Amino acid sequence: GPLENFRDIALSNVQDIEQLVGVGRELKACPYYGVRYAIPAAQLVVLPYNTLLHSHTREAVGVKLKDNVVIIDEAHNLLDTISNVYSVEITGAHLTKAHSQLSQYLERYRSRLKAKNLMYINQILYIHNSFLKILEPKKSGEHKGAAQESDEGSSQLLHLNDFLFSASMDNVNLFKILRYCKRSQISKKLNGFVDRYFEVQSVGKATTGDIPVSHKTRTRGNLQKQRLPPPAPPTPGPAATPHQPNS
Repeated sequence: GPLENFRDIALSNVQDIEQLVGVGRELKACPYYGVRYAIPAAQLVVLPYNTLLHSHTREAVGVKLKDNVVIIDEAHNLLDTISNVYSVEITGAHLTKAHSQLSQYLERYRSRLKAKNLMYINQILYIHNSFLKILEPKKSGEHKGAAQESDEGSSQLLHLNDFLFSASMDNVNLFKILRYCKRSQISKKLNGFVDRYFEVQSVGKATTGDIPVSHKTRTRGNLQKQRLPPPAPPTPGPAATPHQPNS
């Protein structure tokens, strides 16, 4: 097929990205998947730091480190790259929107969820609220050292334990919640749930008598409001029904 032909050509000679794109157009094959298809038989694979250092990305593209030699160029950039790969920025708006969507997902499918799923989803909602609590601006004189507290828009650096205690999350097992999120793929199901909402709205099939309750949370001194269109009728499939773990 086209991918097999692309793989053979890619392995026969060293070619740059532009040349591989040209080969893909000529063979009507996707250069990205063609290159991934050629990785197992390649003697030399050149890839960016992010792909090499992030295990899930590396596994997704089929790169295996066992019994292979890894050569790192410009190694002085490794520390910054590792920090960027394993860091993420979450804003109050992100948390508010996620809380609103997950709350409506829970209300929509509450009767179809097992007790264990309900427990984990409620814990995720609790974490959202805890994070939002941390982002709320402190009132002047609220506690000692308030004069030194950062004003709205400034930054504060916390150690992990201090952050967990401040957010009242020290009794939450985050590793279990992370395993649940990976196993149940709740984020993908939530995306499909929200996409169906907006799809119904775009084609004008939404009804006016089914407006979900909007969620309001105060973050960084600003009132954030998130309202989703009314839900579509449930359709069978993995995106509509959360994973049911064995009891």
